[in-house]
Amino acid sequence: MREELLHRFWNPKCTNRWDFKTMDLKPIIIRNFGELNTLQGPDFKEAEVEVNGLVFYGSIELHIKSSHWNKHGHQYDSRYNQVVLHVVWEYDESVMNQLGQIVPTICLSDYFLEKDLQKAQPLTKTVTKFPCNLSLNQLDTNLIEAQLNAASIGEMRIQSEETFNWAEQLNFDWERVLFIRLFAYSVDPQNRQIAYDLAKQIPVKYFKRFQKFDYIGWVISESGLWDQSPQFIRNHFQKYIHSYKRNIFPKIEPLQNWQNRNLRPGSYPIQRIMQFLEWINGREGYIDDLIDEKNIENLHRLLCEDRGLMNSDPKKKVDLERSNSNLMGKTQIRERLIQNAILPVWGARRIYLGNEIDFDFSKMLRKGSFESNRITESMNWLINMGAPKNQKMSHALLAQHKHFCGIKKCSSCRIGQELWG
Repeated sequence: MREELLHRFWNPKCTNRWDFKTMDLKPIIIRNFGELNTLQGPDFKEAEVEVNGLVFYGSIELHIKSSHWNKHGHQYDSRYNQVVLHVVWEYDESVMNQLGQIVPTICLSDYFLEKDLQKAQPLTKTVTKFPCNLSLNQLDTNLIEAQLNAASIGEMRIQSEETFNWAEQLNFDWERVLFIRLFAYSVDPQNRQIAYDLAKQIPVKYFKRFQKFDYIGWVISESGLWDQSPQFIRNHFQKYIHSYKRNIFPKIEPLQNWQNRNLRPGSYPIQRIMQFLEWINGREGYIDDLIDEKNIENLHRLLCEDRGLMNSDPKKKVDLERSNSNLMGKTQIRERLIQNAILPVWGARRIYLGNEIDFDFSKMLRKGSFESNRITESMNWLINMGAPKNQKMSHALLAQHKHFCGIKKCSSCRIGQELWG
């Protein structure tokens, strides 16, 4: 049995009931089964549950066995403090959240047989994950394009508002805000949040004031990166650890849970952060020009530019691609940083000035390359024949899946409204 099957089963159409009892026999009424969360955190969000006459709003977590709560480390994760109901197929132990509170649990096998779960299985091989796919030829292509544009701009707006909140906490120091986003998005997704927490502790001014060996050794040693990296990776960075001057830098709060599993060669967090710090060193600590530049081609050039080399000999021709670290030497990494770090900072500044996040933002991605992954491949059916497959299109498909198709919000989608009323 797979957890995904329980996710599909967890809806009133499959269960055909709303009333249950917790393992300690408290009556439960599910007022809202919640929406599937496609991001990190509890499985279903925005749920409403009545437990023993009291109504709770929050998240719902599903597991095959109740003990998987502790196996997955949810008892130490503050994100799971908002879970109001634990839904399991097999109950083998009670669980608590980080606050020490027992999480109400219901056991589905007390109410259903395994054959009942077949309600959540596709009936035939022709059933599509996205029902609209079968009727898409009935729609005007302009309506599909308008929906994808709306999804893309919606995602830009969300990221810009999130970045604005960061900026407000940092007294609208835009260079520092951009540094934090660049730092966080230079690593792989599973280390993004912890990289963000680290970046908030690092003043940008140190990259302008101190030598590379000093601040690189400071960051990778004090942050917990060094201790938690595999030994064969650590061997490459011994020189930084032994050279930095410990008495000139402030204390960094060590961070736990750097993830080094299931990563491609060259993608370990210590390697990516090293490359990012090398890039900062090449720019002598200055990234302010990235904030004001509004031309995509110029942004790619500026991301590759090594200010130290350029300033040392203005007449010397420098191969910008080769003079920089491997991080910015790859076009797809630059495109990802422009999309997820630089554009949200631009958007936050527009919000600061009282302006709207408009269609021009997504148009800036037109010259970037299409991002091929499992989500964009599954959403290919939305691309009209002959439509350009570029970064703007992949961003729109990812946003469409995140905010509409992946969480079945058909009633909020123009395509769904047209097809299903």
